[in-house]
Amino acid sequence: MDFYSSIIISLLGFLFALLFFRCIRLKSRIKTDSTDNACPNCNHPLDRKKRKLSDKIVNMVCFELFDFKRYYCKSCGWIGLRSRFGIKKRT
Repeated sequence: MDFYSSIIISLLGFLFALLFFRCIRLKSRIKTDSTDNACPNCNHPLDRKKRKLSDKIVNMVCFELFDFKRYYCKSCGWIGLRSRFGIKKRT
């Protein structure tokens, strides 16, 4: 296999993986009875935090399919990325 075909196969595999993770709603927001965006640890509401440069790079590498935003929890101190698309329901 030559160099260019291996690059094309790698890019197609990467795109397939991104679409797969989008379909299973990786890192999507969690909805509870009290809020539309809950902490994955304690189910309290999350607040937005300013994005880091690394967050912007992750969004660019993922072709902005997920539109990750940085959130934090005032209750337990959790900080992380959540996707704007898709909502997982939790009771």
